[in-house]
Amino acid sequence: MPRLAILRQSHTSPELFAPVKQQLRDRNLWDESGDGGLEEWIAIRYGLRAGEQFDRAADFLIKALKGGRILTVLVDEINPMLMNPLRANGWPTLVAMLVLAFPEVRWHFLVLTGRPPDDQRDRANQEPLHRWDSFQALHGIDGLFEPRGTPLFDGYGLRQHVLTCMTEDENQDRHFNRRSLRSVGSVPARRALATVLDEEEGYRWLQAYMAYRHGFRVCAIAFWREAENLLGSGGRLDPKASPRDDALIHNSFFALSLEDWFLSYPDQNDPATSDLRRRSELLPALRLQAPPLRRFLTVGHQHQAGVLVDRRNNWLAQLRKQELGATGHPLKQKQQIAFKPASGIFSLWKELGLDRDWNISGEQAWRPSLRRKYQGLAPGYFWPPDISDTAVTQNVDEGHSSPGRLLHLAECLIDRANVLVRECNTATEALRGAVLATQALELLGCRTPTVSVEALLLKHAFEVIAECQFPGVQYHLNLKERLADVKANLAGMSFWLHHNRRRDFMLNAEAQILSKLSSILVEYGEYEEAELCQQELRDLHRQISVRYDFKTRPLFAPLIWPFRWYIVFVLRSTANFFLSIAILIAVFWAAHCFEQRVYVSTLAGSGDPENSRRNDSLALNDGAFYDTFKAIISGEPIEKEKTTSGARIISYIASSLGVLNLGILISVLHSRMNRR
Repeated sequence: MPRLAILRQSHTSPELFAPVKQQLRDRNLWDESGDGGLEEWIAIRYGLRAGEQFDRAADFLIKALKGGRILTVLVDEINPMLMNPLRANGWPTLVAMLVLAFPEVRWHFLVLTGRPPDDQRDRANQEPLHRWDSFQALHGIDGLFEPRGTPLFDGYGLRQHVLTCMTEDENQDRHFNRRSLRSVGSVPARRALATVLDEEEGYRWLQAYMAYRHGFRVCAIAFWREAENLLGSGGRLDPKASPRDDALIHNSFFALSLEDWFLSYPDQNDPATSDLRRRSELLPALRLQAPPLRRFLTVGHQHQAGVLVDRRNNWLAQLRKQELGATGHPLKQKQQIAFKPASGIFSLWKELGLDRDWNISGEQAWRPSLRRKYQGLAPGYFWPPDISDTAVTQNVDEGHSSPGRLLHLAECLIDRANVLVRECNTATEALRGAVLATQALELLGCRTPTVSVEALLLKHAFEVIAECQFPGVQYHLNLKERLADVKANLAGMSFWLHHNRRRDFMLNAEAQILSKLSSILVEYGEYEEAELCQQELRDLHRQISVRYDFKTRPLFAPLIWPFRWYIVFVLRSTANFFLSIAILIAVFWAAHCFEQRVYVSTLAGSGDPENSRRNDSLALNDGAFYDTFKAIISGEPIEKEKTTSGARIISYIASSLGVLNLGILISVLHSRMNRR
């Protein structure tokens, strides 16, 4: 049973919660005699500053969350339209801060105040009223008794409501018009909604987080009753429903559905939902006139053949035709279905054909640079923030850093994530930590670079841990897109630094993140991926050292730079090592032969009797290649006899490179033997 906690003001009577607790007992949803029903509450004196009370309330919720139990918090009263965490003080401000700082908590409010007037004559002013009604339908006390999955991915939009309040208040105070999908401090908005239908918790969470990290709010449906409540006839995502029931799609849109092909929820009565036609009849929100994109994940049973396969292929063909007409994007059948085990967060998103241009209007659609930057992200979700937009924000004197209140929330989230990373034993715990880090990173909006780097490091660390711990993910992971994502985020953060320090910041931060990822990959036996991180780290260390040397030792730096570059190039791959050996042998063999030809010509001019013998040996030249090969491989000098100074220089350089190559080969073999 979920754990229950109460947040109330000191002037609120505890008797206000008695009817709710009685209903929970009657429905067998709460047992006050057990640990799951342990009642806890906190009294906050009215009128004190929210920032001063936040730490006390946060400590209370952290204690209530111990043990990994689901926590439901009941709040006595709230004015939904005042839930702005940047306000100076007040109860709604404190609750808004807690909502952002504890995304895994399910929040419900007993009494709602401040309902806007219903002015039927002014349709333009109906928006606040619709938002208030939506809040009551989704987060009022009636929603407490609905079956719902985890609130971690903000499927019901409570955190987005708080950010919307923050944006609207800031726009009114600043007297300038921002883009409707932007928020204070470049905090991104999540307007698009996705659903995940999968009875396996691990796959459900993995798919939900995959969509969440790409900008969707996600309803990770854990019960068939919840699926009917959302997608069924008259459900919250059914446009034919009453205004109260369509609250979830107000100010957002249903864009994506990730589904297990063979559904079998524990509370499911109809076993025929593996037939997509039957599923669409039971869940009509999946077949709207403007339907969501539907993607499927399955084990791909080979014994299903004949009529079943033909029926499946025909239905998928209809979905492809429907999607082409709605979005204009052609789709292949192999992009509709992904087979288990999954290929990781980045690869699975691409495998399902979701790395597309979701923004079909606005500046992000017609500017090529922005289209590439935000390709694959949910419509209306722009991360990392566009530098040009951030520059405009800075020019209107908003300050160079994140607001102090948001910074405090981000630090709270990071502290909790740091505790979780030491206790992470399952993939779901790792994904919870990834959401905490993502929430902190987005609240900062890249505007406080140092703290943002810590949040970014934790985010990628938790993602890699989840991919390594979950048995449903393939052994080999795709790090190419992950490294590109790290660089894109660091580029957005570096904009807020002095232009002379941006490159140094990016190199050092990237090295720190890759070092952490490499240690995690080695711990879980992902040696090939760890080696890729080490290759990138060597290149980063070379660039950092070169930049430092050119600043502090400008005369010495040009001499040592070629050797550092060569070592990094050789260690990048086995192919690079053998390619460098072949090139060095060819170059020094040609140089040796050329020097010998010059030497013979000099002897011929001087009348040396040894000239004819040397000329014959030069013509044959059967030992020059062998001598060069030995020099490059083992460091043995090319020319042992008395010869010109040029030949000796060539021999010394070749011998030095030979010793270097031998040392590199020994170190590589030693490291690979040790890691096995």
